[in-house]
Amino acid sequence: MGATRKAGTASFFKQRGGFRKKSNNRRYRGRTLDEMPRTAAMSLEAAHHATLPCVFSCEILAMGLREGNAVNWGRGLFRLWVIFSALWIAGLSAIFIVDAHLLEPNKTYEIEGRFKEKYELVAPPNFSPEEVVAFAQKNQRTDCSENKRGPWCDYPVKLEMPRKAPGLTMLYVAIGVPAGALLIGGGFFWALSGFRRTA
Repeated sequence: MGATRKAGTASFFKQRGGFRKKSNNRRYRGRTLDEMPRTAAMSLEAAHHATLPCVFSCEILAMGLREGNAVNWGRGLFRLWVIFSALWIAGLSAIFIVDAHLLEPNKTYEIEGRFKEKYELVAPPNFSPEEVVAFAQKNQRTDCSENKRGPWCDYPVKLEMPRKAPGLTMLYVAIGVPAGALLIGGGFFWALSGFRRTA
């Protein structure tokens, strides 16, 4: 021990020899020597920490491959399809609401006809002024004309334009794309399942 101290190296005493080794302890001159070389200790600790990521990553990867805990591709893909369909329909609904101006209030137009008759027309915000004027001309007053005038012609008649019927194209796209994705994905899953190894 004195020589190791002089040389600056570690001292490790394993066990005394003899026929009955277990009866002998590991103490040397009243002390237990468990010193290890610094480089060896560092290498062991580094190796231990280096194996931790592999252990955890391999354990996670093996979870889906253990017997009785295989990856359920059908259920996972179906849930992804449900999420995709919900996002798709929500996105198209937002586009339809903005395009149709459903959240905007109606507009009021004051129009004067060819015989100085007046109209107060309420129209949805997605109608152009030309469409509003065409609607007023289509619904002309019968109590005011070139040969028929009166003080009532100075008071506007209230008209209200109906909203445009929503196009079916948006509905077809909203339903058709998720339905097509489900059919195509289901077909591929059914075809690939035929390659599975039977028990």
